[in-house]
Amino acid sequence: ASKTLDWLFACSKDSINELINMKKMSYYNSNSNNNSTFAEKHCRDGFGTSS
Repeated sequence: ASKTLDWLFACSKDSINELINMKKMSYYNSNSNNNSTFAEKHCRDGFGTSS
C-alpha cells in the first residue's frame, strides 16, 4: 500500500500543484480586500505544501 501511495503522489505531484495554484487564484479573484498573504498561508496549511 505504501508503494502505491508513493507512486500515486509522485505521478500526480504536478497536477496537485496546478490545483493548488488554481485554488489560490480563485481565492485572490473572489477576495475584495485582496488579502493575498492570508490566502497563501491558507492554501499552504490546507494542502501541506511549502511553495
